[in-house]
Amino acid sequence: MSENASTETPARRALWQAAHALLVSRFSLFGGPEDIAAQGMLTKGARNLLLLWLRAAEAVVRRLIFIEASNLSADGPRPSRRPARTLPAVRRYQPPSFDAADPDSWRVSFRCSGRDRRGPLQRLSRRRAPRQILARPLAERCEALLRAFNDPAPCALRLARRLSKPSAKRTHDEPPPNTRDLFGRESYDNLDFHYRAAFCGVDTS
Repeated sequence: MSENASTETPARRALWQAAHALLVSRFSLFGGPEDIAAQGMLTKGARNLLLLWLRAAEAVVRRLIFIEASNLSADGPRPSRRPARTLPAVRRYQPPSFDAADPDSWRVSFRCSGRDRRGPLQRLSRRRAPRQILARPLAERCEALLRAFNDPAPCALRLARRLSKPSAKRTHDEPPPNTRDLFGRESYDNLDFHYRAAFCGVDTS
C-alpha cells in the first residue's frame, strides 16, 4: 500500500500473501496476460476454465481492496485538473493499437464492483455461442487484476472516496461458489471475517 494507507497489520498482510499464492497458481496454469493474448482465440472450454479462476481471483482482490479502503481516509490528495483550453485541439480519431506482447501498454482498469458487465458474447444463448472466443478481453482482465494486486492503493483510495459520500450504497460482493476451495478454506474464512467486519465498520486490528 502507499503512504496514504494506514499501518498494515499482520492479519491483513497474511491475507495479501494468500492472495499472492492464488495468483501464482493461476499464472502457472494459464501463463501471463501476454501469453493469453498471444493465443488470439480460445476454445469455449479454455475460456470457461480461465474464467473459473479469474472470477475467483477478482473477487478475492476486490474484498482485499475493500478492507484496505475501510482503513483509509477519503481526504487524500486529489488529481490536479488541467486548465481549460480556449480552443480545443482538433485530432483525428485513431483506433487504439493493441500489442499482445506488451501488456504494460494496454489500457485496462480493475473494477472494484462485483457486477459482471456482460458483453455480446456472454448474452448469446448456448446454442448460438461461438466455439472460438477472442482471448484479448480475458487477457486484459488478467492484466487489470495483476495491476490492482501489485498496486492496490489507488483503487483503495478511489473506493474510500466513493464510500465516504452520503449517497453511497454498500452491497455485498458475493464471490463465485468455487472461491473458497481455490483460495483455501481457512484463508477464505479469514478473508470473509475481515471483509464483513470492514463492511460493518468493526475494528479487527
